[in-house]
Amino acid sequence: MTKLGFTLVTKGDLLAVSKHADVAFKNDGDFALFWYNTPKRGKCMSVEYIKANYPAVTVSIEANWRQRRYVNRYRKGGWDEGPF
Repeated sequence: MTKLGFTLVTKGDLLAVSKHADVAFKNDGDFALFWYNTPKRGKCMSVEYIKANYPAVTVSIEANWRQRRYVNRYRKGGWDEGPF
């Protein structure tokens, strides 16, 4: 068990700490971050925040190829691509 500030992280909890995402997008305060081969090879974890859905943050873990489709949609949608 690890103590981080006031939050206890135990086995089975999902914790994402990173200063770098493999792909990052932002658009008017909204953002989407993608980490490939996380938490295991062949899977991609994404974190998305859309102001219209406040306070919800969407975290999904799917196959790399499926998440690349979302990345292409953000590019076609005119979102700014990072690093930020």
